[in-house]
Amino acid sequence: MLARPVNLDIPHIIYRYLTGGCFYHLWFFVLIIQLYLLYPALLRLYNYCDVRGRLLELLFATFLIGVLYNVYSIPDIVILGTSTQILGVATKFIGYVFYLVLGMTIRRRYDELLLKSVPKTSLYYASIPLLCCTIIGIFDYAQRYFNFDITQILPVMGGYWHWLTVTITPFYYMTIFAFCFYVSLNIVSSRSAALKLLEKIGAYSFGIYLIHAFILYIIVLAVPRLGFDWNNWLFYPLVCIITLALSYLSVEVLQKFPYSEYLIGSTR
Repeated sequence: MLARPVNLDIPHIIYRYLTGGCFYHLWFFVLIIQLYLLYPALLRLYNYCDVRGRLLELLFATFLIGVLYNVYSIPDIVILGTSTQILGVATKFIGYVFYLVLGMTIRRRYDELLLKSVPKTSLYYASIPLLCCTIIGIFDYAQRYFNFDITQILPVMGGYWHWLTVTITPFYYMTIFAFCFYVSLNIVSSRSAALKLLEKIGAYSFGIYLIHAFILYIIVLAVPRLGFDWNNWLFYPLVCIITLALSYLSVEVLQKFPYSEYLIGSTR
């Protein structure tokens, strides 16, 4: 990454910032801004469907739109000499509206969901789809980044593989959301040391998100020089823990300096 040539043209730099392409995690800010701008209209649509008992139809419609958006990619255009998916950037929210509507639905029924006791056996049941979807995700990444041909194992899939992965991805995330929600309720009710740690991480979460990418890249560049790289299974959890710890400590230190909010935002 550090050996790549850097384009210092001002229009290129401005374009990268505006489209979230400056660093890999900044795409999320483009998405959040788009959803903020869209929210008033979406809220009206949501209330309209809610009053008429059509929330399921709204959820299904946004789910289907998201699937179609991710299956049929928008062609790239050339900007500043680079092939760029400008329409994909400008319309990024289309692929994620389903999650926002789902969140709005859960928020309206939060107290009702909170009162329902969830048996621990549900965790075991949830682990089955999580495992299956994770395996499918591994094959999907193998095709994308390692030129792996899925038809060698599943000849019948052919051109349907992308459809399958795009369709099940929202259900995969929904299962993870539910799993994390259940675990968080147990942590909160236990009032353990883990709760205090998570509350502290939550207060610093914005700053951690902003600076973790730089720390992660440095670790990924430096650690393999010691002979410990991504071919080792322990590499991934260890890098995750080190990145979180260093990001947390960095925010802890940086917030003591004036104007630190321009780097890490305001801690709550």
